[in-house]
Amino acid sequence: MNNLKVCLWQTKQLSARKKRSRAQALTEYATLIAFVSILCALAFSFTSGKIGPAVSEAFHTTARQLDGLSSAATNAS
Repeated sequence: MNNLKVCLWQTKQLSARKKRSRAQALTEYATLIAFVSILCALAFSFTSGKIGPAVSEAFHTTARQLDGLSSAATNAS
């Protein structure tokens, strides 16, 4: 009976360690995302409006190309 209690206790401990590990990983990912977000915000603020229009133009160009591909696929079928 004692062996069963020890085994159950060890299983509980292992489960608790796994939960802490998952929480730690989640916290690390959240910290990394926050850090990258801050870096992006700083990059946009220090370039005095040069990056924003360039990114916007890149998105518009991509959207126009995808729209063209969509139209070509519609006409082909």
